[in-house]
Amino acid sequence: MLYIYGLILFLSLGYGALMASYCFFWARLAPSFLPPNYQPKKKISIVLAARNEEEHIESCLRSLLAQDYPPELMEIVLVDDHSEDTTRSIAESFQDDRLQIIALQKGLGKKAALAQAIAAAQGEYLLFTDADCQLPPLWAKQLCFPMEQENMQFVAAPVLFSYRNRFLEKAQALDFMGMMAITGAGINGQYMRMCNGANMAYPKARYIELNGFAGMDQIASGDDMLFLQKVAEKYPQQIAFVKSLEAAVQTPAVQTYAAFWRQRLRWSSKSGSYKDRRTELQLGLVWAFSCSLFISSIALFFGFSPYWVLGQWALKALADYCLLSSASRFFQRRQLLRIFWPALLAHLLYIVLVGTASLFPQNYQWKGRSWR
Repeated sequence: MLYIYGLILFLSLGYGALMASYCFFWARLAPSFLPPNYQPKKKISIVLAARNEEEHIESCLRSLLAQDYPPELMEIVLVDDHSEDTTRSIAESFQDDRLQIIALQKGLGKKAALAQAIAAAQGEYLLFTDADCQLPPLWAKQLCFPMEQENMQFVAAPVLFSYRNRFLEKAQALDFMGMMAITGAGINGQYMRMCNGANMAYPKARYIELNGFAGMDQIASGDDMLFLQKVAEKYPQQIAFVKSLEAAVQTPAVQTYAAFWRQRLRWSSKSGSYKDRRTELQLGLVWAFSCSLFISSIALFFGFSPYWVLGQWALKALADYCLLSSASRFFQRRQLLRIFWPALLAHLLYIVLVGTASLFPQNYQWKGRSWR
């Protein structure tokens, strides 16, 4: 039993220290403000892949075409990935010279579509979002400024979930808001490089220099974090996170538990391909601590010390609340903290179950296709 208690103590202290570092570096990350006289001079290409997005593509394109960015310096390259609904016809209804719509010619899936879009892009900077997102008017400027004025070679920015009055959607919004704080903290502290493909940017020259998405063909996703880690290997000091509501995009939370499971399993499928071992260690520590807390909670019924279990729960609650409270203030979503306690339990179960499942080969559905 001494070894078991020692392991629990080690994991608990490690988790507490990790969460404290996230809180510290998130607080130290300065909010991003555009100078009043900033006028971009670089041409940008906003690239996105779309498959079966008839519910969202119109609002997404409207928000992109409404960007406060010089029209002559902006283009949108949309690649239709064999949509089986009216996605393409809706996109083609827009009469705007800035919008280029092309059909995916080679391969399947998001990376193939993005590769074709990038090949067609004429801009010096590439900005990425998803076809189900809505973007604030200053989004393009916010992402371009660090590249144009500070020579950043990769820019990540926040993604927030829009939600209705349902626990599942609120819990996702709360969890992902915390992930954005962790993303910003990791980039600011230069000890974990994460991002989301729905909101990021980099010079096209970096894509060409680093041979694009080569080396990540074995998984369906990876166009975001795996490419970020490619850039970070060569330009470790030139990665930025834009801490601004004016740069935050919104995407709908999934509406069913089955869809949530498939989404998170897909996200976790790329973790084994990370080249940044520090990121793997941090994710592994969170999973191991969560497993220890889950197991020790069950062991209460078999005589395990309640003081250790209560101590672990108190540590997790305090650490998570500190991070989420700070993030909710910045993102103006304090109302989500009302579900903190049930979400805390749901988060533990999700980390344990999805993290464990990701250790084994999995088949999952994404956009009407089966992936492994």
